[in-house]
Amino acid sequence: MAQNRSYQLTTKGDTINKIDRNNLKQGKWINRVEENMGEPGFQEEGFYKNDEKAGKWNIYGLMGDPIGQEFYEYGQKSGKQQYFDLKGNLLREESWMAITPDNMYDTVSVPDWKKDPTGNINKRVIVKLEGNALRDGSWKYFDEAGKLVRSEKYIRDRMEESTTITYDYVTGKIQAKEQLKYDIETGKPVAKAGFDKGKESAKPKQVEEFEKLKKGKKSKKYKDGSTG
Repeated sequence: MAQNRSYQLTTKGDTINKIDRNNLKQGKWINRVEENMGEPGFQEEGFYKNDEKAGKWNIYGLMGDPIGQEFYEYGQKSGKQQYFDLKGNLLREESWMAITPDNMYDTVSVPDWKKDPTGNINKRVIVKLEGNALRDGSWKYFDEAGKLVRSEKYIRDRMEESTTITYDYVTGKIQAKEQLKYDIETGKPVAKAGFDKGKESAKPKQVEEFEKLKKGKKSKKYKDGSTG
């Protein structure tokens, strides 16, 4: 305890929220943010190492409901992050890459749209890493029913692909899906992968049986009084 400038004790006697003699946060911490200007408050629990968030952090609503799970490296988000509604349904999934302070550039493989519009030929490009954490990998967004409505793929904070899905909320089936490809050097769309309409809703059994009967019968001709 003498090595800490300040700390708190929980009801169980655990030591939390420690600040060492160098004024750096260390060990387990619980941060609480109250509701402000219409934004809901939250509480997060995790560990600090030399004043930087490290490893797994859990996020809760002020009533104790789990609403998020984050992972940190070098004090920045790294890997898969998940966020939930108050019922525990997954709302959003993010993928981040933490950048080491001495790494400003990276070489990545991306589609060469000029040589091949289908994106099957790749090229190596050098990208500047701006920021301490970059969107990298798949991002997913869900509606209240848990259905995937949008997904995005990033390479070092540059969008590579986006997909939007719409549903028929009567049947719950996919109504349409639109996918776009992007040139990560310019950030502009380069290809539209397709606008796929979902399968038509299944017909009621009674309608199918009626159509089968109708198809098997020959149509009757009626006299209408005309001549010729």
